[in-house]
Amino acid sequence: MANEQKPITPQEKILKSRAYSAQAKRWMYLGVGIVFAAMLGLWGYSTLATLSFFDWGNSREAKLFRETKNEFDALMKENPVLNKKIKERLDTIKQEAASSTITTETTTITNSTASSTASSTK
Repeated sequence: MANEQKPITPQEKILKSRAYSAQAKRWMYLGVGIVFAAMLGLWGYSTLATLSFFDWGNSREAKLFRETKNEFDALMKENPVLNKKIKERLDTIKQEAASSTITTETTTITNSTASSTASSTK
C-alpha cells in the first residue's frame, strides 16, 4: 500500500491549472515582447537606412522640378506680354487680399415644434 496515491480533488486540479496558466502567460508575454522588440528594431533600421541613402539631387522629383523651373523661366523670357499680365494679376490679387476684410455672421436657428395632447373621456 505504499504505492497508493490519494485521488486529486477538483480544487487541486484548478490550482494546478491556474499555476500552469500563469506560467504559460508569462512565457507568452515574453515571446510577444521579443517579437515586438525585433519588429521595432528592424523598422528603425529600415527607416534609418532609407533616410541615410536618400539623395534629393539625383531623384526623379528633383529632375522634374529643375526642368519645370527652367521651362517656366524660358517661357517668361520669351513672352514679356504674358509675364507682364501675370505680374499685373498677382499685384491685383495682392491688393484685393490686403484691402478686403472678411466678415463673419453668426446666426442661430431655433426650431419649435408644437405638441398637442389629447385627452379622451369615456
